[in-house]
Amino acid sequence: MFNQNKNNKIMSFDRHTLTPNLMFKASPTSNPIVYFYNFALFFLVNTK
Repeated sequence: MFNQNKNNKIMSFDRHTLTPNLMFKASPTSNPIVYFYNFALFFLVNTK
């Protein structure tokens, strides 16, 4: 869907977003939308 090398750090909406490492690497100040998206996915998956 996106270029792996260029947009992987900014918008990684693949299976790697569910890992805690990428979730905490995305700081709320730099990109709050991606941070909230990763946190929401991580929260929803763990509570099922």
